[in-house]
Amino acid sequence: MKLAQLPLLAAAFAIAGSTQAADLYGSLGYAQFETRQLDTSLGAVQGRFGARVAPHLGIEGELAFGVDDDQVDMPVLGYAWSEELKHQAGLYAVGFLPITENAEVFARLGFGYAKLNTKASYLGQSMDVDRTEDAFSFGVGAQYFFAGANGVRIDYTRHEFGDDAPADAWAVAYVRKF
Repeated sequence: MKLAQLPLLAAAFAIAGSTQAADLYGSLGYAQFETRQLDTSLGAVQGRFGARVAPHLGIEGELAFGVDDDQVDMPVLGYAWSEELKHQAGLYAVGFLPITENAEVFARLGFGYAKLNTKASYLGQSMDVDRTEDAFSFGVGAQYFFAGANGVRIDYTRHEFGDDAPADAWAVAYVRKF
Protein backbone atom coordinates (compact mmCIF):
# COMPACT_ATOMS: atom_id res chain seq x y z
CA MET A 1 0.00 0.00 0.00
CA LYS A 2 1.39 3.38 -0.98
CA LEU A 3 0.48 6.86 0.20
CA ALA A 4 -1.53 7.34 -3.00
CA GLN A 5 -3.81 4.48 -1.89
CA LEU A 6 -4.81 6.24 1.33
CA PRO A 7 -7.90 7.79 -0.35
CA LEU A 8 -9.23 4.20 -0.53
CA LEU A 9 -8.83 4.04 3.23
CA ALA A 10 -10.77 7.29 3.63
CA ALA A 11 -13.54 5.95 1.38
CA ALA A 12 -13.77 2.74 3.42
CA PHE A 13 -14.19 4.74 6.63
CA ALA A 14 -16.75 7.05 5.00
CA ILE A 15 -18.84 4.04 3.98
CA ALA A 16 -18.51 2.44 7.39
CA GLY A 17 -19.24 5.72 9.17
CA SER A 18 -22.37 6.33 7.12
CA THR A 19 -24.09 3.20 8.42
CA GLN A 20 -26.11 3.66 11.58
CA ALA A 21 -24.66 0.52 13.18
CA ALA A 22 -21.03 1.70 12.92
CA ASP A 23 -19.31 2.61 16.18
CA LEU A 24 -16.27 4.81 15.60
CA TYR A 25 -13.10 4.82 17.70
CA GLY A 26 -9.64 6.28 17.64
CA SER A 27 -6.39 5.77 19.51
CA LEU A 28 -3.12 7.58 20.02
CA GLY A 29 -0.06 5.92 21.46
CA TYR A 30 3.50 4.67 21.12
CA ALA A 31 4.73 1.70 19.09
CA GLN A 32 8.11 -0.01 19.21
CA PHE A 33 9.16 -1.73 15.97
CA GLU A 34 11.79 -4.46 16.23
CA THR A 35 13.27 -5.08 12.77
CA ARG A 36 15.05 -8.30 11.94
CA GLN A 37 16.82 -7.32 8.72
CA LEU A 38 19.13 -4.79 10.39
CA ASP A 39 18.37 -5.79 14.02
CA THR A 40 17.14 -2.34 15.02
CA SER A 41 14.51 -0.94 17.41
CA LEU A 42 12.49 1.98 16.08
CA GLY A 43 9.96 4.01 18.07
CA ALA A 44 6.91 5.75 16.64
CA VAL A 45 3.90 7.83 17.61
CA GLN A 46 0.95 5.91 16.23
CA GLY A 47 -2.65 6.90 15.58
CA ARG A 48 -5.52 4.65 14.60
CA PHE A 49 -9.06 5.26 13.47
CA GLY A 50 -11.62 2.49 13.19
CA ALA A 51 -15.25 1.63 12.70
CA ARG A 52 -17.21 -1.37 13.90
CA VAL A 53 -19.43 -2.37 11.02
CA ALA A 54 -20.93 -5.29 13.00
CA PRO A 55 -20.83 -6.18 16.72
CA HIS A 56 -17.69 -8.32 16.30
CA LEU A 57 -16.22 -6.97 13.05
CA GLY A 58 -14.59 -3.69 12.08
CA ILE A 59 -12.08 -1.95 9.84
CA GLU A 60 -9.15 0.04 11.12
CA GLY A 61 -6.50 2.30 9.66
CA GLU A 62 -3.25 3.32 11.28
CA LEU A 63 -0.58 5.90 10.66
CA ALA A 64 2.72 6.15 12.54
CA PHE A 65 5.60 8.61 12.46
CA GLY A 66 9.07 7.66 13.66
CA VAL A 67 10.39 9.39 16.79
CA ASP A 68 13.21 7.07 17.92
CA ASP A 69 15.90 5.89 15.49
CA ASP A 70 18.49 3.19 16.09
CA GLN A 71 22.21 3.25 15.39
CA VAL A 72 24.82 0.48 15.49
CA ASP A 73 28.55 1.29 15.58
CA MET A 74 31.26 -1.34 15.10
CA PRO A 75 34.49 0.73 15.04
CA VAL A 76 36.77 -2.32 15.24
CA LEU A 77 35.23 -3.71 12.05
CA GLY A 78 35.02 -0.26 10.45
CA TYR A 79 31.28 0.03 9.88
CA ALA A 80 28.23 1.72 11.31
CA TRP A 81 24.61 2.10 10.29
CA SER A 82 21.46 3.81 11.42
CA GLU A 83 17.84 3.24 10.53
CA GLU A 84 14.95 5.68 10.79
CA LEU A 85 11.22 5.08 10.39
CA LYS A 86 9.85 8.00 8.41
CA HIS A 87 6.23 6.82 8.50
CA GLN A 88 4.12 3.66 8.43
CA ALA A 89 0.49 3.12 7.38
CA GLY A 90 -1.88 0.18 7.25
CA LEU A 91 -5.48 -0.93 6.73
CA TYR A 92 -6.90 -3.88 8.71
CA ALA A 93 -9.98 -6.02 9.16
CA VAL A 94 -10.54 -6.45 12.91
CA GLY A 95 -12.43 -9.12 14.82
CA PHE A 96 -13.52 -8.30 18.39
CA LEU A 97 -14.37 -10.70 21.22
CA PRO A 98 -15.84 -9.18 24.42
CA ILE A 99 -14.47 -10.60 27.69
CA THR A 100 -16.40 -8.37 30.12
CA GLU A 101 -18.56 -5.29 29.70
CA ASN A 102 -15.42 -3.10 29.68
CA ALA A 103 -12.75 -5.43 28.25
CA GLU A 104 -12.25 -7.15 24.92
CA VAL A 105 -9.60 -8.90 22.88
CA PHE A 106 -9.17 -8.51 19.16
CA ALA A 107 -7.31 -9.89 16.17
CA ARG A 108 -6.47 -7.95 13.03
CA LEU A 109 -5.33 -8.78 9.53
CA GLY A 110 -4.33 -6.40 6.77
CA PHE A 111 -1.78 -4.73 4.54
CA GLY A 112 0.46 -1.75 4.96
CA TYR A 113 3.77 -0.17 4.18
CA ALA A 114 6.66 1.58 5.87
CA LYS A 115 8.96 4.32 4.57
CA LEU A 116 12.46 3.92 6.06
CA ASN A 117 15.84 5.62 5.76
CA THR A 118 19.06 3.66 6.20
CA LYS A 119 22.47 5.28 6.48
CA ALA A 120 25.58 3.10 6.46
CA SER A 121 29.32 3.65 6.42
CA TYR A 122 32.13 1.19 5.88
CA LEU A 123 35.80 2.18 5.94
CA GLY A 124 35.10 5.78 5.00
CA GLN A 125 32.49 5.00 2.32
CA SER A 126 28.90 5.97 3.08
CA MET A 127 25.44 5.51 1.64
CA ASP A 128 22.03 6.98 2.39
CA VAL A 129 19.01 5.03 1.13
CA ASP A 130 15.30 5.80 1.40
CA ARG A 131 13.11 2.78 0.80
CA THR A 132 9.47 1.77 0.99
CA GLU A 133 8.53 -1.73 2.17
CA ASP A 134 5.08 -3.27 1.65
CA ALA A 135 3.84 -5.72 4.26
CA PHE A 136 1.16 -8.28 4.96
CA SER A 137 0.39 -7.67 8.64
CA PHE A 138 -1.47 -9.51 11.40
CA GLY A 139 -1.76 -9.12 15.13
CA VAL A 140 -3.65 -9.48 18.40
CA GLY A 141 -4.40 -7.22 21.33
CA ALA A 142 -6.72 -6.20 24.12
CA GLN A 143 -8.43 -3.04 25.25
CA TYR A 144 -10.03 -2.04 28.50
CA PHE A 145 -12.42 0.89 28.90
CA PHE A 146 -11.90 2.27 32.39
CA ALA A 147 -14.22 5.29 32.15
CA GLY A 148 -17.09 4.95 29.69
CA ALA A 149 -15.69 5.76 26.25
CA ASN A 150 -12.08 6.13 27.49
CA GLY A 151 -9.73 3.18 27.55
CA VAL A 152 -6.28 1.75 27.12
CA ARG A 153 -5.13 -0.59 24.37
CA ILE A 154 -2.14 -2.91 24.04
CA ASP A 155 -1.33 -4.92 20.95
CA TYR A 156 1.23 -6.84 18.95
CA THR A 157 1.46 -6.72 15.15
CA ARG A 158 3.73 -8.75 12.89
CA HIS A 159 4.67 -7.02 9.62
CA GLU A 160 5.88 -9.47 6.96
CA PHE A 161 8.01 -7.26 4.74
CA GLY A 162 9.55 -8.75 1.61
CA ASP A 163 12.91 -10.51 1.37
CA ASP A 164 12.53 -12.30 4.70
CA ALA A 165 12.56 -9.01 6.64
CA PRO A 166 9.78 -9.17 9.26
CA ALA A 167 9.22 -6.55 11.94
CA ASP A 168 7.44 -7.00 15.26
CA ALA A 169 5.55 -4.01 16.66
CA TRP A 170 4.38 -3.66 20.25
CA ALA A 171 2.04 -0.75 20.99
CA VAL A 172 0.28 0.86 23.91
CA ALA A 173 -2.30 3.60 23.41
CA TYR A 174 -5.13 5.65 24.79
CA VAL A 175 -8.35 4.67 22.96
CA ARG A 176 -11.60 6.60 22.74
CA LYS A 177 -15.03 5.56 21.42
CA PHE A 178 -16.99 8.26 19.58
